[in-house]
Amino acid sequence: MVGTIYLCKNCGVAAGISALSFHKTKINSKEKLPTQEHFGNTIGTLPNKGGTSSTYLTSGLNKYKTALKFKDTPYIMGNVSQFSKPEDKIASRITSTLSSNSTAPILLTRTYKLNKKYTKNYRHYVTVSGYKTKDKKVRLIDPNHHTEFTGGKAYWTDLGSKTKNGVTKSVYNADVEGNNAVMIW
Repeated sequence: MVGTIYLCKNCGVAAGISALSFHKTKINSKEKLPTQEHFGNTIGTLPNKGGTSSTYLTSGLNKYKTALKFKDTPYIMGNVSQFSKPEDKIASRITSTLSSNSTAPILLTRTYKLNKKYTKNYRHYVTVSGYKTKDKKVRLIDPNHHTEFTGGKAYWTDLGSKTKNGVTKSVYNADVEGNNAVMIW
């Protein structure tokens, strides 16, 4: 999957535009993507400089389903803490959407469980751009404007589990610690 990294202080906005860039690339569209300001206003993040709601992010993505030709597979959202093996649920959602080339999954994470380079703990959206089944590795497009944590480029990290640091533990903790859906796919 191809996607562009958009750095932004509002990670939900940037993760959403990265997901839209996947669709634009997939169909070889000449259509311009929305600016971060426009998309942020569309999903209700930027007018008040607040955090992003997964509900509004999902709705905002789906506003582009006709123009970017994914109306047959619109984005949906869900959680993972209700499953005994959330790593299996995360992996199956990621692999099904990536293998069908239908959407670019977005995850809401807790940074301190995601990547050992993160020195601060906050809720943070990232876009998934790949998965290695054999190695259980997830490729993330991370819009964090603090590039000292991410290197400013996509990176591979462990899927992990709810007890081992990696994508699963960071998503699982974001789920149990908040009321915002943690997966958009």
